[in-house]
Amino acid sequence: MKKQIEQVKEFNKVFGVKDVSPRLRHDMINEELYEYYVAENEVEEADAIGDMLYLLFGAVIDAGLEDKIEPILDEIHRSNMSKIEDGVVLRRADGKVLKGKNYFKPNINAILNK
Repeated sequence: MKKQIEQVKEFNKVFGVKDVSPRLRHDMINEELYEYYVAENEVEEADAIGDMLYLLFGAVIDAGLEDKIEPILDEIHRSNMSKIEDGVVLRRADGKVLKGKNYFKPNINAILNK
């Protein structure tokens, strides 16, 4: 992930991209999300996913989280894995995984203040 973050930094430097507003980033991610939604093949899906990640790496840079994003994702994963309840995965009707009784929120604050 560090390599990709450095690539986005290079893009930002070459193209003079500075402090993208949250609104613009939101709009650009939504455009790519729509491209993913309407993708008709694997190539179009991969392109849209890659573009969304590129934009999200830009958000990581803007937030100054380059050195903390991996531990943050690890903590989110740990929290997500706590959703299982007595070996059973609870799901909403549309398939979304729900929080079981053992669920705990990710402790992102501890990572940010480390």
